[in-house]
Amino acid sequence: MLKIAVKDIPSAGLEIKGELSEEDLNIRENEIKCLVPLSFSGRIERTASVIHATAKAKTKFQYICARCLE
Repeated sequence: MLKIAVKDIPSAGLEIKGELSEEDLNIRENEIKCLVPLSFSGRIERTASVIHATAKAKTKFQYICARCLE
């Protein structure tokens, strides 16, 4: 799990980058299986009491279709 304390965000902003495993994402394996870790990158900025975050995430997963039961 990724946690960032608001007080740790510098006035110039903060670049983030990393990976999260299936366990980090707290996904139930019987519903969705992550085939590769989720990789992410982004930027967090703080202005007074407003936090603005933009990010991109990428992974591959496998799941059972609930519509057709296949």
